[in-house]
Amino acid sequence: IPVVITTHGSDCTCYFHEQHTASYLIETCNTADKVVAVSPKLQKILDAHLQPEKTAVIYNGVREVSIIPT
Repeated sequence: IPVVITTHGSDCTCYFHEQHTASYLIETCNTADKVVAVSPKLQKILDAHLQPEKTAVIYNGVREVSIIPT
């Protein structure tokens, strides 16, 4: 079963700066099949700690709504 981890920002980047959690986070991400970042900036941070081929960017989606002028 493929495992994909999605990172949104501080849920992972803050932990790279904490020595006691960084190794656990890196190991967890490296065992996943893919680690998804929601922005190129976050992907760059992940690539500094992970194998770059592990990461990909998928932007947060937005719901399309009609805008009615008032």
